[in-house]
Amino acid sequence: MNTIINIGILTYPGVLNSALHGLGEIFEVTNRIRSEYPETTWPKLEWSYWAAEADHSSHPLATRSFSNSGEILDIIVIPPRILEKELNLIEPSCSSWLRTQHEGGAVLASACAGAFLLAQAGILNGRRATTHWGLADELKRRFPEIIMCEEELLIDDGDIITAGGMMAWTDLVLRLVERFAGPFLAMKLSKYFLIDTGARAQRYYQSFVPKYAHGDRDILVIQQWLQTHFTEAVSVKKLAEENNLTERTLQRRFTKATGLAPSVYITQLRLQKSRELLETSQITVDEIVWKVGYEDQSSFRKLFKTHVGLTPSEYRKRFLIKE
Repeated sequence: MNTIINIGILTYPGVLNSALHGLGEIFEVTNRIRSEYPETTWPKLEWSYWAAEADHSSHPLATRSFSNSGEILDIIVIPPRILEKELNLIEPSCSSWLRTQHEGGAVLASACAGAFLLAQAGILNGRRATTHWGLADELKRRFPEIIMCEEELLIDDGDIITAGGMMAWTDLVLRLVERFAGPFLAMKLSKYFLIDTGARAQRYYQSFVPKYAHGDRDILVIQQWLQTHFTEAVSVKKLAEENNLTERTLQRRFTKATGLAPSVYITQLRLQKSRELLETSQITVDEIVWKVGYEDQSSFRKLFKTHVGLTPSEYRKRFLIKE
């Protein structure tokens, strides 16, 4: 006898609609492929859309209300969000419902900003988790109990699964199908939808975006200078002297304003520029190393691999923009 896996897909303010629809469509195709193998005992997937109130005022797809349901599901999926809405406005009953589901044995799975709902419910305290790299600092600031691993694309921690980027819901759904319906079905789905199942990490796609809106004008001036002089041999001592600061004060204020020590900040600037050159130019890796302020080829390649997860040549092969 085939078992049934009950899946709840959560809707909430600002949710990515394409993910809501896409999750259901992938589950539907999973069942269709499953029906082509009647001799198997693969489980059937049944899914529904949940919100605080099951009506069109919450979301057109919402057919179930978690505000008045005591049903325990097998899986809860929290899709990404696309709109910049304050997630503290989410119904308190949502956090309570997620905790109840988790305590009842449901596997909770989030993609991108969906991790904020798990964190808001206290479910990620002391747990490894990932989210979109651009949201990681905010998540760490608001929920410091979480062990943030934003460089990872997907973390399967058994009862909790978190995925990083906005489109990482596709990786998430494949992992759910693999775990609950088997690797064969997951492989079939990846081929059907042309979803890359190869080894990847979120840091492959990460960009360095400096923080400028911190209110420290002295540090902003230094950042603006570094933006065009990062290839030069820069010492913190010289930066401090030229900006009428002590070295210790510069270190403290720079780190507070940008979240990074000056030396780390400069390294990130150089790595970001090297990524851009690898993506958009045909100049050799050796030339790029020189252009971004390094002289030792071997040291740069090791540094790049450590931070990006790929060698410069591997990165170019994957991301070079072809005209």
